[in-house]
Amino acid sequence: MAAAAPTLSAVAPMGEDADSAAFTAALAAVGAAYVSTAGEHAAARGVFSDAQSVAVATTVSSEAMRAAALTR
Repeated sequence: MAAAAPTLSAVAPMGEDADSAAFTAALAAVGAAYVSTAGEHAAARGVFSDAQSVAVATTVSSEAMRAAALTR
């Protein structure tokens, strides 16, 4: 137990052991997944916004046609 104490209490920079390398790889994978998901979310918001714009244009034109039909 005493022989392991320096290993357990020593300060070692990240990346110099296998565990740190594995942890770094896992964090990189999670980061890549987050960036991908954020990109998909932004694209979905853009599509939704475009659909809302089309819906507004359709409503405005149909209301204009309805109003014109009532004035005849």
